[in-house]
Amino acid sequence: MRTNKDNIKLVLFDLGGVLVKLGEISDMWADKKGDYAAEDFWKLWLNHDAIQAIDCGKMDVDEFLKHWIEDWNLETSFDDLEKIYSDIVREPYPGALELIEDCRKHYKVACLSNMTAGHWPKVQSFGFADCFDHTFVSCLTHSCKPNRRAYEIVLEQCALEPQEILFIDDNVTNLQPAKDLGIRVLEAKTAAGARAGLVALSLL
Repeated sequence: MRTNKDNIKLVLFDLGGVLVKLGEISDMWADKKGDYAAEDFWKLWLNHDAIQAIDCGKMDVDEFLKHWIEDWNLETSFDDLEKIYSDIVREPYPGALELIEDCRKHYKVACLSNMTAGHWPKVQSFGFADCFDHTFVSCLTHSCKPNRRAYEIVLEQCALEPQEILFIDDNVTNLQPAKDLGIRVLEAKTAAGARAGLVALSLL
């Protein structure tokens, strides 16, 4: 492992928005998309009970989609919404897998992501199945960011001190609980942004 001034031993990546390109969450509101302000969609998404349930592996995709149509009074069909939901996960950002490999030359690498059982296989197919030393995906751990427990699981299973971990996420809401626990944080969007941030910290 590389010796660095911050004694970082593990780089912990978010997936969606950092390593994996996502579609527009607002598309999930289908025919009701125009009823809400653009800046409100992520807050509505993250705070919805069905999102918490499916992200934490407590609800399957079909049940989630039925709840979603009912809760938002959507007129779109189940099949159309299912396609919209599937297309939220698009593709790896350019350079994402190379960034992980470059980090692995010097540090342990892991991911901490809110990811449903419907999306996780698709993300694995991009090449992310075996590239991490530890994988903390909410549908498997049954704990979602920004819940404090999601970060505690990382600390317990990696057996590291909080200050020995750098967590990279594109959402400041998910960074604050990590920071409160003493984990180092970096806000970054896209793999290129994450690489630039690591370079700026002299970690790559």
